[in-house]
Amino acid sequence: MRLNPAAWEDVAFRFDNDDSSDPFYEIHSDGHENFWFGVELHTVDGAGWTGELGLFATDCLGAGICVRFDPDGGAGPIGPLLAAPTGEIDVEQLDGGANLVFRHLIFTRDDGVAYRIDTVVLDTA
Repeated sequence: MRLNPAAWEDVAFRFDNDDSSDPFYEIHSDGHENFWFGVELHTVDGAGWTGELGLFATDCLGAGICVRFDPDGGAGPIGPLLAAPTGEIDVEQLDGGANLVFRHLIFTRDDGVAYRIDTVVLDTA
């Protein structure tokens, strides 16, 4: 399946600081039933990222950067898949909107089937 982010209707962006112990950014695709792509960038959980710009690993446990992909958008049997910690995210902007570039993402199902996303840009600025 080829994703075409330019055709996505909207990209949702919010900063959630309701839990002051770990405020986080949430950016995700919106308006599509057949797939879902998103990221949570936790500023406290995961010592590898604390809110700064730059290049980081998509490492949910180590960096607090949790990238998820649901190839059937919740409409089918596949649940949201977590990206392997070997991918990259370039956090270019988080103030006044988000600009994120993802590279080399691998999402593996329990049965061993994997989805690969070479590059995707989420831009709400």
